[in-house]
Amino acid sequence: MLLRLFGEDFRLAQLDAPAVDAYVRARRDEGTSDHTIHKELTTLRAALRLALRARLWSGSLDEVLPERFGAGYRPLRQALAGRAQSTPALARGIDLSPITDVVLSHWHTDHTGGLVTLRRELMKQNGAALSRAHVGRGFFWPRKVEGKISASVENLKKDYQALGGSFVEHVAASELLPGVWLTGEVPRRTAERNFPKGREVRLPDGRWVEDDVPDDLSLVLDSAKGLVVVTGCGHAGVVNTVEIAKERVREGPVFAIIGGLHLFASDDARVDWTANELKRFGLTHLIGAHCTGIEALMRFRHGAGLNRRTAVVGAVGASFNLETGIDPRDLAR
Repeated sequence: MLLRLFGEDFRLAQLDAPAVDAYVRARRDEGTSDHTIHKELTTLRAALRLALRARLWSGSLDEVLPERFGAGYRPLRQALAGRAQSTPALARGIDLSPITDVVLSHWHTDHTGGLVTLRRELMKQNGAALSRAHVGRGFFWPRKVEGKISASVENLKKDYQALGGSFVEHVAASELLPGVWLTGEVPRRTAERNFPKGREVRLPDGRWVEDDVPDDLSLVLDSAKGLVVVTGCGHAGVVNTVEIAKERVREGPVFAIIGGLHLFASDDARVDWTANELKRFGLTHLIGAHCTGIEALMRFRHGAGLNRRTAVVGAVGASFNLETGIDPRDLAR
């Protein structure tokens, strides 16, 4: 996210209090809730601790990051420059312009905010690049964030369609390519509540209810070794998601789960229950990224019978191969 806002030339050594202030200001300007920003700052703090240990950063956590973050926090300086508008090379050496379809796992801005910028840049090389976005039912339903109407999805829809983009809404499971599936809407059968608090969604019947992110969906790759489930945040609950994947794609072992599981704020009992359920599904590889939580990932190693080679914290550049497994890069190894 720092690279998206500050440009790909941004270096860790440049990270100081003004940069964090600028980051918070920019995220709020994008309509991101303080709850999400708090998660991002928590993740950044953990990453900086690792960077300090590896001598990749020499700053002070207390000086750079706010001890507490919430509605009362106010950035002290306006430090965001024009470079925030530049598009970083998210995949160096990989040409993304031939890709026509993109899956948006759910409506939250930290999962949709780059779509319009990427579409605008890539269409210069290929007019069909990222021209079709797949979403779950409920993606466009009106929302309230901390009591205020959110216009983020409507703005996304307007800006994306103005660039010639179109949306495909999914309720049932869909096979996008041979062996590549979308779960469609995920029934909430377990007690998992892996979604942010303080948000509401207006249902088609006009009622405002707690937003449990009904549009949350995942990708499922049907491989020779089993199912590979790719989540965004897993707001529907990873156990719910895996169960529906096994029903709608095929009954078989879960070879890998890659993505966010939104367990960073869950207590040990909830994390341990989740790990036990995934062990029952036959899980053998886990890349816990984004909102999974570092502590939750560590508990998964024990609870799901995994280890440091088969369960890692997701990092930029990490990869997964059916034959060789996870390559987490050096820092996460």
